[in-house]
Amino acid sequence: MAKIWVLSDLHYELMWPNIDGDLPRVKAADLLIMAGDCHNAFKLMPFLARKFPGLPVVAVAGNHEHYETGASVQRGIEWMRTAARDVRETQTGEVYFLENETVVLDLAGEKIRVIGSTLWTDFKLFENNVGHMAYCQMGMNDFVYIESDAEPGHKLRPIETVQWHQAARAFIAAELAKPFDGKTIVVTHHGPSIRSVAQRYLKDPL
Repeated sequence: MAKIWVLSDLHYELMWPNIDGDLPRVKAADLLIMAGDCHNAFKLMPFLARKFPGLPVVAVAGNHEHYETGASVQRGIEWMRTAARDVRETQTGEVYFLENETVVLDLAGEKIRVIGSTLWTDFKLFENNVGHMAYCQMGMNDFVYIESDAEPGHKLRPIETVQWHQAARAFIAAELAKPFDGKTIVVTHHGPSIRSVAQRYLKDPL
């Protein structure tokens, strides 16, 4: 049976440039899943290949991968996708980046399908999406530090994350509807359910 090591929210993008940090290594793991908010989009893939040599890695982006990169989210996604492919082609590591994508891996003698997406949010958790979009635009750093895709030169807008959320949900549903003779793992950065929200934040619109 394949053993999966799951990490997220390491936030190396917040560390000083000369601080690389040490990570524990689960020696028995067959796959590492990095579920977002690990590093700057333009540094993430080489970082994963360097930090986890000899271990297959599947990564999705969080929101923080796109903070203060000077590039739009889609540009960051393209970069991470290309960088992951470059790592594999140069045989410097086995790293996969997924944004509304699926990869099938052979791990410990079994096939594992991994479906990945950031997911973002549609602001509908408390049935007041219009009000919460406005509230979050004023209160969340995403709308200060992430560049807009729709309006170059401007910052991210809530309606953009709504559109990305809808596309991600449609993709995940379509992939799950496809027959697969093996186990499936769905990886997102943003929580797929209110059950993913810590008790102390259950009534917090942010």
